[in-house]
Amino acid sequence: MIFLQPKTRLKYLFVILLYLTISSNIYAVGEPSWIAPRGNVDTVSSWLCLQKVVDINKVPRHATTRIAADSKYWLWINGQNVVTEGGVKRGPTPADSYCDQIDLAPYLKKGRNIVSVLVWYFGKPGFSYKPSGKAALFFDCPSVPHLVSDSSWKGIIHPAYYVPEGTSPNFRLPESNIGFNATKDIPDWHNKENDWPAAICRGKENDAPWGKLLNRMIPLWKDFGVKSYEKTEYKAGKNIDTIIAKLPYNAQITPLLVLEAPSGCRIGIRTDNYMGGGEPNVRAEYITAEGTRQYESLGWMNGEFAVYTFPKNVRIKSVAFRETGYDTEPEGQFGCSDPFFNNLWKKASRTLYLTMRDTYMDCPDRERAQW
Repeated sequence: MIFLQPKTRLKYLFVILLYLTISSNIYAVGEPSWIAPRGNVDTVSSWLCLQKVVDINKVPRHATTRIAADSKYWLWINGQNVVTEGGVKRGPTPADSYCDQIDLAPYLKKGRNIVSVLVWYFGKPGFSYKPSGKAALFFDCPSVPHLVSDSSWKGIIHPAYYVPEGTSPNFRLPESNIGFNATKDIPDWHNKENDWPAAICRGKENDAPWGKLLNRMIPLWKDFGVKSYEKTEYKAGKNIDTIIAKLPYNAQITPLLVLEAPSGCRIGIRTDNYMGGGEPNVRAEYITAEGTRQYESLGWMNGEFAVYTFPKNVRIKSVAFRETGYDTEPEGQFGCSDPFFNNLWKKASRTLYLTMRDTYMDCPDRERAQW
């Protein structure tokens, strides 16, 4: 045993306390950091729920906020959807990340505010995207005290999402097929305060592997809202029934459905472009919980028809879609006496619009994003 003089012991104690103080403040509360829930969040196609409850004495006139995520995010404030599929893929800048700049002042209120973010981490590379290797969210609102991503946030890995078995999307796509098990859902989680574990801080701004935060160079996607299909066709099968729902044109959509079912039934969701170009694209899968439920599959898919397949003991009450796309409108018109060229112009204009998602891409069915 080593015996130290009282003064020496005090010196050692001071050094230890100083070390612990410095260590505990590497990611200080109030300093924006890259955060994530606890657990194995870096697996392929993980979905992360993160939430911050903040009290505001006075809503600022403007509350410009930088938000970044690897890979995509959805934002709600006080239950209102503010951002649908935020973020730009990391393909052009694999060592850095893009951030959105959004004025949150119109969505905030005096008093208690609930800020909820759902992050989808792709976790595998594609032609348009290079993963950082670490799922995380960055959130910085300097105009509102304490509204930054730090350990005061809470979060969990969403238990309902999974990767369906079977054929995966082709190698060009970083997105995985999306499975959602409604028996494990957290209903209305983004609209209420949740008693979850504290989030962990994984790095500061400019730290690897996320690198510098570059301002988003294209507009946020335009959300055209929820729409009805032009028409639907019901086809009965021996064990599985099908609804084929016609879109007004080749569109990028997130399909919705309202259904009544017992627990454990499997619903398939895809478009007619699922095998676009001869190789598989994304599809979705939904496992029912007992009763009447509504579901929107958040990963976009494109086509001219949406296809829903379901067992006979499932009652589909309604189907719909949300169209999203580049926030712009076509300019100019073309018309002539030949119907072929009129139709060609319409298809060419529509194809050009589809290929603008993220930035120009080779085709609307397969690559889906930046070259």
